[in-house]
Amino acid sequence: MNYMSTLEHCYCFFICFV
Repeated sequence: MNYMSTLEHCYCFFICFV
């Protein structure tokens, strides 16, 4: 699993959530 990919996913999810 790519760490950067996971980080981007969490970041995008956080923005979409907010």
